[in-house]
Amino acid sequence: MKTSFLCMRHRRWLCNDPAAALYTWLQCYEQGLRLEQQGQPAPAIRQAGCAMETAEILLCGRRCPERDDITRFTHSALLLGRLLQRQGAFSRAAHYAHGAIDTLQQCLAAGLSEVGAVEACEQLAPLTAPPPGVIDIQARRAARQLH
Repeated sequence: MKTSFLCMRHRRWLCNDPAAALYTWLQCYEQGLRLEQQGQPAPAIRQAGCAMETAEILLCGRRCPERDDITRFTHSALLLGRLLQRQGAFSRAAHYAHGAIDTLQQCLAAGLSEVGAVEACEQLAPLTAPPPGVIDIQARRAARQLH
């Protein structure tokens, strides 16, 4: 999944140091939650994005990812999606949710724990839906076209 919260230098460092990646993920995720609770959405989004990218590094960097890797990645993507939706950035939330689902499906194809990956995709799926009200507008347009 192409994302842009981590710079190339930090990405390389985290790819080469799984312990640092795990620590970085925890720090970013917790900071994202704290900032969300404090009502600071912009920095919370940046922290959640860094957490998601770091969790992806951990997930994809292992030969046999574990359920904890899936959980970290999924929770980070859910946090980012929730924060973006609260800002009205529904299409960005859907973009990142689709990317997360694609990443999980690629891992699934490579032999990842099927149950955990499927559950994670199910949790992320609601973030891919159109924003509230769009469905109603689309349905009304379709009904008008039928008459």
